[in-house]
Amino acid sequence: MRNLRLAVLLAFAAALFTPPVFAQQTAGNITGRVLDAQGSAIPGASVTARNPATGLVRTAVSDAEGVYRLQSLPVGTYDLTTELSGFATVEQKGVVISVGQTLSIDAAMKVAALAETVVVTGE
Repeated sequence: MRNLRLAVLLAFAAALFTPPVFAQQTAGNITGRVLDAQGSAIPGASVTARNPATGLVRTAVSDAEGVYRLQSLPVGTYDLTTELSGFATVEQKGVVISVGQTLSIDAAMKVAALAETVVVTGE
């Protein structure tokens, strides 16, 4: 009986003083800034990460400083698309996310060429 009490006490002490074990991380992050040709921040731009292998799509919007954050992306290869009305779309393909990694990827957007359509109808 004494050995049983000692075993229980030792097991309790080991559990009490063992450092906590955290779940393994299986994702990464992408963060960056959306900038114009002069290096100024562009707020409100939509940044989309697509994983062509799995079909996963995540979207973030740049804040007032042009910063966007795509968090907890499962490991894999992604295509990034940055869009905003009045600017040309920026695409970055083949971005590889590894476990626990945070990539910093900036997008430099250029003003889109203006397109004008005139429709003439005759009677």
